[in-house]
Amino acid sequence: MAKWDNMLKILWLLHDRNNTTAEQLSAELEISVRTVYRYIDALCASGVPITAEAGHDGGFALPKEFKQAPLFFDSGELKALMQASFFANGAGYPHEEELSQALHKIKVYHHHEQRSGAFERQLDGMEVIPAAMNQAARPMLQLLEKSIVDETAVRIQYKKSDAEQVQWRVIDPYGLAYRLNRWYLAAYCYTRDMIRTFRVDRIEGLELTGQVFKRPEHFTIKSYFAQQQTAVETEDSSVVRIKGTETSLRELAQHWYLRNCVVNHQAGLLTLQINNGIMLEYLPALILSYKNSVHILEPSILRNEMVHIIAELSKSYGDVGDEERLETLKED
Repeated sequence: MAKWDNMLKILWLLHDRNNTTAEQLSAELEISVRTVYRYIDALCASGVPITAEAGHDGGFALPKEFKQAPLFFDSGELKALMQASFFANGAGYPHEEELSQALHKIKVYHHHEQRSGAFERQLDGMEVIPAAMNQAARPMLQLLEKSIVDETAVRIQYKKSDAEQVQWRVIDPYGLAYRLNRWYLAAYCYTRDMIRTFRVDRIEGLELTGQVFKRPEHFTIKSYFAQQQTAVETEDSSVVRIKGTETSLRELAQHWYLRNCVVNHQAGLLTLQINNGIMLEYLPALILSYKNSVHILEPSILRNEMVHIIAELSKSYGDVGDEERLETLKED
């Protein structure tokens, strides 16, 4: 890796200067003059038009036409790269160290004005606060990605959301996807004998099996998750009609999941097409957060579930005496 780093450094130094001698490059890179000549020869062999001029003020140089080529990023492009790295690291990107090293090289050997304090101040206006869950998942993501690339099966200790105990499963990992602040793994599950989706933060242990597999030729992680979402939205679904204030309905229609379920939104009425399982598990709590500003018109199964939840809440809080209720409110 040091060889390629030094060759790239030579290219950058020649781009920023006029004539530079082998001795000057040797001193700056802390390598021998002989090694400098060897690297110059390698760059020329790869097509870089390095010229050599003998005599006083001579040395190696790059033609003016080559210097005008877009070897470097402008300040806007560099800022975009740096800020994109903030999002990647905040998501628990498994190769944070390598990404930081690459960006450091770009910054160090970039034009002086783009390394100035003015550029650093441009980055001060945006920051990404990483989720602790994503940071903790980084080692697991690294192992999973290696297994995906090497096409080797793994044994995972997985805990489903509704299970009290973890289960060991052997899987062939096909690909990772990051969506809505969570990492997901698509893998062939030997227990289920089909491709399944696993949440990475629910994988509590991982063992390498050494067993080699072959990923389906036309499988892509993007198309797989697109198909999964389409299936959830169309199979076993119900039409949900909600009336309410325009502010509340607009917020519901812009919800990260519900916005893909909107069938119609007109004044005072929102119509959704939503999977029954998701509707009954998540929608009641969301609707309750809007208090009296929204009201479910249909389906009856959802209305009945709301009645049941409200009755249970009333029963739970109704058992608290007046004195105890006051003390609870004071503590809050």
